[in-house]
Amino acid sequence: MLRHLQSTSIVDNQEYVQTDFSDLQDAMLFTERSQFKNDPANFVKLKNLTPEINNLILNLGPCQPFQNDLPENKFPKDKYNCCFKETYNLRILPDNSKINRDWLSYSPSEDKIYCLHCFLFGTNLHNSTQKTWTKNGFNTWKNITQAIKAHENIPDHITCSIKLKLKKTSAPILPELHHTRNIQISMNRQIVSELIDIVLFLAHRNLAFRGHQEKWATNLSMGNFKDLTVLMAKNSTLL
Repeated sequence: MLRHLQSTSIVDNQEYVQTDFSDLQDAMLFTERSQFKNDPANFVKLKNLTPEINNLILNLGPCQPFQNDLPENKFPKDKYNCCFKETYNLRILPDNSKINRDWLSYSPSEDKIYCLHCFLFGTNLHNSTQKTWTKNGFNTWKNITQAIKAHENIPDHITCSIKLKLKKTSAPILPELHHTRNIQISMNRQIVSELIDIVLFLAHRNLAFRGHQEKWATNLSMGNFKDLTVLMAKNSTLL
């Protein structure tokens, strides 16, 4: 998977303009104008996070560029001579193995990092601590190591990450359920259509619907409607 997505229409030294989006069309249009389409700065100021925009952000994934991908081939340094580093995208486990922090998203336009999971699934976004990772961005680079470890271990973040995993796990099942439901609806419509044909046949001929014996188990006449239904069912896969 690409760590960042670049637009072919980017203009060098283009000034970044922060914009509030009201719908999916505006969000997609702005990402097309951005060098990094998955730059979190493109989305964190959204007023309404619709399911469509939510899926768009998930499909783009976190923005984790290499320093060579940046305009000056390096991450900007602050007044303390500190900066973001590519290694922060990796988490070292107790067995010294490394895994990617798929929640950490760096904004090249703002030189800040955000938590993608908390932004999409957080429920306590107005909390000052959470707001740093979801709305304002974090860029106190001298404390970044401790801040990242502290954030990824808080209950709110863990809950958001679990929600994301559940969404990804259930996503492949949903299209199949939707397809099965559509097939059932189509079958039900065909059954109703055939029953309506029987009703119209009897109505046009002023024939009675009911009979003296209307039990399905009887071998006697069950009435015109039921008799015709049984007759048509012999050549109908649905009835």
